[in-house]
Amino acid sequence: MILFDVENGNPNGDPDGGNMPRLDPETGYGLVTDVCLKRKIRNYVETVKENAEGYRIYIKDGVPLNRSDAEGLAACGVDEKTIKEAKKKDERIVNNPSNGKRMLVPPRVAVGFKVSNVLKSKLK
Repeated sequence: MILFDVENGNPNGDPDGGNMPRLDPETGYGLVTDVCLKRKIRNYVETVKENAEGYRIYIKDGVPLNRSDAEGLAACGVDEKTIKEAKKKDERIVNNPSNGKRMLVPPRVAVGFKVSNVLKSKLK
């Protein structure tokens, strides 16, 4: 459980509303989104643990995910080329029966098409 208290402040501004506080219209109490709470936890862990092993934060402010991916792969002892080759082996190209166009199916996704009775009667 996470508890925090804000007095005379804005714990979670709404960027679409000019960064005004988010308020519950019925009670007038301030609202804090799940995304805001996750960011507060990430910032706390990053500050307290300072990149200690097992506590590195994957999603950071101002750091592209490609860099975090590369660091993660390096920590696991896997190079990027091996990952790309493995992904290519898993991909499949199938023809979409609805429009006849070819499409790339990601790994571990089964594409199934079931013909409805209405379509069956039209095809007869």
